[in-house]
Amino acid sequence: MHAVAAICDARVQGLELRSEEVVFEPGRVRGGAFTFDVGTAGSITLVLQALLPVMVASPASFHVRLAGGTDVRGAPPLDYLRMVLLGLLQRMGAQPQVVTLRRGYYPRGGGLVDIKTSPARLRPLRLDSPGRLIRVEGFAHVSHLPARIAERMGAAALDHLGMRGVPARCSPAALPVEEAAGPGGAVVMWLECEHTLLGAGRVAQRGVSAEALGAAVGDELAADWGANASL
Repeated sequence: MHAVAAICDARVQGLELRSEEVVFEPGRVRGGAFTFDVGTAGSITLVLQALLPVMVASPASFHVRLAGGTDVRGAPPLDYLRMVLLGLLQRMGAQPQVVTLRRGYYPRGGGLVDIKTSPARLRPLRLDSPGRLIRVEGFAHVSHLPARIAERMGAAALDHLGMRGVPARCSPAALPVEEAAGPGGAVVMWLECEHTLLGAGRVAQRGVSAEALGAAVGDELAADWGANASL
């Protein structure tokens, strides 16, 4: 909320720990350049989920830099935000541009992401059904860890997703050590559909096998598709 308040000159009261009431009165959305440090491995993607509705609907341009965690538990991995949420916004006419400067994992954080938006005329989405399935895509990555872990996460995700008859792949990658602040990884899969994008992701964590992480992603996405979900 501090970040959202900053980009729209909001008057805020009660925004503190253990507060029982918060007053948020937005002012003028003024655009410009902003930098926000979420702190250690605090989630960059959760902050972006709050900022993006204001940024893409604004008549002003934004350039926001965020420091914190890019792929952390309890939040969407960065590639889910890039490929699913931003993909849906692009279908609405927005053109957000995201550049990953550095990955940051739990508990160290240290990630760095830039996002830019420009004024755009937004149009509605048709979300009464997902429509025809076009393709299945995915990305599994690690850094400061063996490349085989990413390969295993991606293979398990594809296996449990079980899509047949459409192009399907999950690209594995071992990111160079200079592209991440420490060891970690994530796997994200998404379905490109006629009317929507569906996705699921998991972040690597100690004590959970690569196969279990990939299986959870594949199972979740298969359940969404089986339920005819559109979001």
